[in-house]
Amino acid sequence: MRVVADRLGVSHTWIAKTENGERRLDMFEFVDLCFALGVDPSQGLNLVVLSKSSYSKSPYAAAIAADAKPRFSSRRKG
Repeated sequence: MRVVADRLGVSHTWIAKTENGERRLDMFEFVDLCFALGVDPSQGLNLVVLSKSSYSKSPYAAAIAADAKPRFSSRRKG
């Protein structure tokens, strides 16, 4: 915890509160934390999305899990 805190330039209590869910990260903090942990931010976000049970029923969950891009209709609504 202290090593990651040093890499980010934050206190170890900031890391502890984040780990315990007492503090939420904004996107920039999330990206910085991923880099400090040696994790690709896009893969980290995929893990977060897949860990949420409410997202597991999404039609895109399987595409994310397979690391595939979801396909969207090319038709314009008008």
